[in-house]
Amino acid sequence: MSNYDVICVLGNRGCGKSRVCQWINSQQGNGNIIAIESGDPSASSYGFDSNLINQLVFEHPFEDEIFKNTILPDRTSANQRIYWIILDCDVDTILKRIPTALKQDVWYTRKALHYYQQRYRQLGAHFGIPFLDITNSAIEEISHEIFSIIRNDSNFYEHYRRIGTQILTYDIIEKHDIENQLHSIIRLDEIPNLPEYAHEFTNIDQRKLYTKWYVNNQSCEINSERSILRCGEYDLPITGPIFKLTTEGESKKIYKEISGNPLTKNLAFIVLKSTIYSHSKQITGEINSLGSIRACGSQLFLEMMWRNGLKHAYRSISAHGIIVSDFVKEISPMEIIVKRYCEGTDKNSYYGILTNENIVSPRTNGEYRSGPYVRFDWRNPNHISPNTKQALNENIYYYIYEQSLGKEEFFKKILADKQYAIPMGDKNISEDLLTDVIHLKQTKLAVLKMFM
Repeated sequence: MSNYDVICVLGNRGCGKSRVCQWINSQQGNGNIIAIESGDPSASSYGFDSNLINQLVFEHPFEDEIFKNTILPDRTSANQRIYWIILDCDVDTILKRIPTALKQDVWYTRKALHYYQQRYRQLGAHFGIPFLDITNSAIEEISHEIFSIIRNDSNFYEHYRRIGTQILTYDIIEKHDIENQLHSIIRLDEIPNLPEYAHEFTNIDQRKLYTKWYVNNQSCEINSERSILRCGEYDLPITGPIFKLTTEGESKKIYKEISGNPLTKNLAFIVLKSTIYSHSKQITGEINSLGSIRACGSQLFLEMMWRNGLKHAYRSISAHGIIVSDFVKEISPMEIIVKRYCEGTDKNSYYGILTNENIVSPRTNGEYRSGPYVRFDWRNPNHISPNTKQALNENIYYYIYEQSLGKEEFFKKILADKQYAIPMGDKNISEDLLTDVIHLKQTKLAVLKMFM
């Protein structure tokens, strides 16, 4: 049997796993491939546990030790290659497929099926497993897509398996960052004139500045035959993932994987920064390992959303503060806040509110008499230029400069100087202005449900 590759097909109930496996196994000349549905007892004869993923669906995603210690094998005990594939399907479609008798079962309710869907989505991103939507695909089509992964994109499959949140760290992203890869091969004599303020970057080498400029001003092209990514004049071999920083803010770095991997083309890879922000002072600072603490809180929020029938772009969050997410090109600059207690912005914005017993219940630590409420804030940049009125951090060198000076010195020298910066920060926005932006009633009910 050692000349066989094994496909283990996983996924939600009613996703067509059995039919896909039957179709693959029935094909003549399928390249010595055997497809096994997760939970199939015959998997034991190949020397691996096909139930590993299914068992984790019922474990909390924030139980880091369980997920960290679960090793998903890439080969059977007989050294056969294992390809793990997760199938996904729209919940409405699943409900139509399920026999009427099963619809009364608590495990087959809409809420349960939605939760399982999100957990398989999370597990796919955690282990680096392809997550294939088969809602509008025939069995033959999805089977051919699986064959294509194995026959044509097996290298890309391997690359994706190495960048799930179980393994991925900031050091790995840095190692495979296109800027860092180019930095090592760009020659100093090729560097043209840099911005007039380049001399301010006393602790940053000129090559780093030029590389940042170069990556942001050159198009990248993939030569599939040579497995090369060409960026301007430079060729980078595609031997693994290649990350490009697309957006950076005070709290996150957002990367795209640009090696041409079809399994990552719709994903974003996000690093949570260990930044803390003071709205009253309009200043940022860093606390060691705060990114990890923020990650743990975000894991809890995701679980609350999944349990309440909500979906988020985030697929999986590691305890290190690394996120695998859907890539969203345009996001409304809006933040949704749920308030149960009169604290923070409310307490500091509304004079005398804490002593108003018609709004804040007495002897309740500031709890609102009306219960939790939802507020919408417009996400502004922290500072804008007094001349251009543009966000300061839209300058591609902003965070390089901040790093070279240190946050405290950068604040004193740039952000606190009104000739360079005007503080802004987030502002409350009236719901009347958002009627064509989001579904207000549905959004408010959904987020309140999370906290009730």
